[in-house]
Amino acid sequence: GGKTTMSTQIPTQITVSVIIPTYNRKDSLLRTLESLARQTYPAERFEVIVVDDGGTDGTESITEQDFPFTLRYLRQENQGATAARNCGALQSSGEFLVFVDDDIRLQPETLKHLFEALNSPRTIVLGHLIPPETILGSSVFARLHTQDSARIIAETESEPVSFQECMTGLLCVRRNDFLALGMFQDPTGGWPNWDDVDFGYRAHQAGYQLVRVYSAIAEHWDYALADWRKACQRWQKAGYSGAKLLERYPVLANDISMFYDKGPINWKEDNLSLILRKLARQMASSGPVMWAMESLVPVLERRAPDSVVLRLLYRWIVSGYIYRGYRAGLRDLER
Repeated sequence: GGKTTMSTQIPTQITVSVIIPTYNRKDSLLRTLESLARQTYPAERFEVIVVDDGGTDGTESITEQDFPFTLRYLRQENQGATAARNCGALQSSGEFLVFVDDDIRLQPETLKHLFEALNSPRTIVLGHLIPPETILGSSVFARLHTQDSARIIAETESEPVSFQECMTGLLCVRRNDFLALGMFQDPTGGWPNWDDVDFGYRAHQAGYQLVRVYSAIAEHWDYALADWRKACQRWQKAGYSGAKLLERYPVLANDISMFYDKGPINWKEDNLSLILRKLARQMASSGPVMWAMESLVPVLERRAPDSVVLRLLYRWIVSGYIYRGYRAGLRDLER
C-alpha cells in the first residue's frame, strides 16, 4: 500500500514506541493522544506512531497539533488494523512496543505501570480496560456487563492470564520478541479477526507468559456496550469469524469456552454431559426462544434493572448470537 510519513527527527533516547492503528475516528484518536500527553512516563522517552488505515476524515490534521512526545503519522491503503499495527511496529524505533487502540484513554500512570511489569524475559503485558462513566450510565446492559470486571482491581495488582485473554487494545511487548513471534497475523480474514487470541496462542506455544497489570488502567470507549443489540451483532460476527480461527487451530475448540457447546454434536466423541449442553444451547438459540428472551429484556430493564434474571438473560442472548454466527461460519466453511 501507499505509505506516507510525517515526523520530526526521532530523539535517540526513545525506548518505547506506542502504536495506534486508526480508521476514520479522528475525535476518538485525539482523546487517546491527549491521554498520552498526560503520562507520567517521560515524554522524551517514547514516540507515538499513528497508522491511518486509509481513512477519509482528515486524520492527518493531528500532525498540526503540539504534543510533548514525538508524533509520527503513517498512512497505508485500507488493509485493516492488523496490517496497520504491523506497519507501525516495522517503522518503530523503540526497544519496547505498546499497542493502543484509537478508542482507549489511558490514565496518567498507565504507560509507567505497563513498562515496569515487563521486567522478566518472555513476558507480554496487558493493561486493564474499564468502561468510562458516560458509557456505564448509558444503559443497564453496560452497567451489568461490567460490574464483575471492576471487582478484580481491588483483589490483585497483576496476575498471569490465559492466551484467550490477549487483547490488542492495550498490550506491551519487547520489539525483538514481537518480530520473533511473527508479529500479528490475521487468522480469519474477517472482522473481528481474532488476531489478539491468535498472537496470544502463538506466544503461549513459544513459552511466553501473559500478565495482566490491573494498575495499568485505561478507559475503553466501547460504544457497542451502550446498546445490547449492537453488542449482540458484534458477538455474532465474532462467532462467525471464530469458525475460521478454529479451522486454523482445531485444538483451541476446548480452550475457548465461548465455542465449547456451540458446535454440532459429535456422537462418537462427546460425553453425555456435553451432548445435553449442546442440545440445550441449540434450543436456547432457536428463533422462538430468542424472540421470547429479547422481548423480555425491555420489560426487565424498566421493572427490575438489577435482577439476576436480567443479567442471565443478557448472557443467554449474547450466547445465542455467538451460536448463530459460529454455525453460519461453519456452514460457509463446509461450502
